[in-house]
Formats: sequence, C-alpha cells, structure tokens
Amino acid sequence: MRDQHPPAADAPAAPTLTPERPAPAGLSAPPALLPPPRTAPVPRPHRPAPGRPAAPRTRGLAPWLRLLPGLALVACATRLPSFRLPLWNPDEGFLATQARLLADGGTLYLDVVDRKPPLLPWLYEGAFTLWGDTSLTPVRVAAVLAQLATAVLVASLARRRWGSAAGRTAGLLHLLLCVGLNPEDTQAAAFAVFLLPATVAALWCADRRHWGAAGAAVATAFLVKQTGAVVLLPVLLLWWRAGGGRELGRLVLGAALPVLAAALVTDPAGFLFWTVTGSGSYASFSGSVPHVLARALVNAALLAAASAALLLPLAR
Repeated sequence: MRDQHPPAADAPAAPTLTPERPAPAGLSAPPALLPPPRTAPVPRPHRPAPGRPAAPRTRGLAPWLRLLPGLALVACATRLPSFRLPLWNPDEGFLATQARLLADGGTLYLDVVDRKPPLLPWLYEGAFTLWGDTSLTPVRVAAVLAQLATAVLVASLARRRWGSAAGRTAGLLHLLLCVGLNPEDTQAAAFAVFLLPATVAALWCADRRHWGAAGAAVATAFLVKQTGAVVLLPVLLLWWRAGGGRELGRLVLGAALPVLAAALVTDPAGFLFWTVTGSGSYASFSGSVPHVLARALVNAALLAAASAALLLPLAR
C-alpha cells in the first residue's frame, strides 16, 4: 500500500542559518552557524573637564611647589647677615648717594657720574622713592629676591638637562656657595648679586631657543654692570649648536633695543663715554699684579673652604 502521508515537499522548509541572518526566535542553530561575537569597544581617553588643568601639567608643577619653599628659606638664611650692618662696602654708599641725587632731580651722566650702567642706580632710586632713603633694607630685600630668582633659574636649567635631583642640588648649591667669598662682596646689595639673575636668565632663554628674550637678558646684565655682557658668548654658542640661522637677528635686536633705550633716556654721549669708551683705564691690566694675584688666591681659598663640606658625600 502506498503511504497516505503528504509528500515531504509539502512540509515547510527549515530556515537557512547564515552569519548574516540570525535564526528566528524559538529555533536553535548549531554553534558553528551562530554569528561571531563582537569585539569589546575601545575606551576613549579621558579628557579633563573645561577649566581644570591637565594631569601632566599638575605633575610638572608639583616638584616646584615642594622646592620653592626650601629655596626661599635657604635664600633668607644665607642673606640674613646682610641686614646687620648699615653699609658693607663703598659701592652701596655710592649707589645710595647717586639715588638721592637722582631723586632730587639730577641727571645721570651729567649731574651724577659713575663708570657703571644706569640700572642699579635706578633700582636704588625707586626703592628710596617708595620707602625712604634712611635705610638700605628695601634694596637688601630685593637682593634676597634676586638670589632666589637665580637659584630657581639654575635649578630649572639643571633639571631640564639632568633631572629633578640635579635641579634641586644645583639650586641649593648656588645659594650656599654664593656667600662663600668675602662677606663685604657677597652680602652687599651691589652689582654682583643683581647681575646673576640676568646672566642665568640669558642662558635659560637660550637653552629653550627664546632668542629675543635671551638678547634682552644679555642687555639687562650689561645694564647692571659691563662685565655682564660676557654672557653673550655662551648664548652665541647655544645659538650655533641649535643650527644658527636667521634667529641671530632676533638675538641681536633683543640685546640692542634695551641698551639703546637706556642711552636715550639718559644722556647718550655721557652713557657711551662712562660705560664704554671712557673706561679704558678702569679695565686695563696696569697696576699691582701681585696684589691682584693675592686677592684671587685668597678668594679661591675662601671658596674652597666653603665647598669643603661637598667632599663628604663623595668620600662615602
């Protein structure tokens, strides 16, 4: 007998399962025919909210927030003896005399003459105008700030090249060793202490290829004392090592404009004579050579004695 069941062709065909077409609900499919699992989404980098500093910048400032109070404390401690005496050397007295004459209406290089550029007499004059001329305390506070600024710049230079530990060490050593010479020179609020920030700032700017600012710092050093212009030599070396090029124009312009402005504000002819052309005998090598050598040896011995404690870590 023939089978009375309907032919298999009339039965509904089983759906075909492909990766592009999932099985209908209620039907199971072999595991090999299921669609492949989706990959996990890649997390997006976290962006700080507007107005909040980025994390790397905060980490970059954190070492300075720890270092600055320590440097400030050491700067105050090393400069504290400078407030003990009314005058430490003749330079302080002559700068104070210049400032009083300028405050009374005198003109630099006409009524008030010295073989020095005008920046430090102007600083004394400004301090006397604001706080009176009966004490040098304001300019000695400015000297503490100048030493602190120099230490920060030295630390930044060393940190950029050799790391954080070198930066801390360099800033601390500057403050400790800058008072290792004759106190009449190191504790006075005179040319040397105000020359240092500008010279180190010139190197700091040149190391970062800010050539216009480097030139302005060279000019500032010269306007404190003529010997400050010597820092132009290492600045030019850094410019040459950076590839030279047209940046020299920015360096020269940055150095020339402040000096030209200072000459125009004072008496240009007097400025040129008393700071450059009229100082030939002052800068000559004539005089007592043994006396000069003796002073150099004494100062070297004082600095070596002040640095003797630095040999202890090396001996360990």
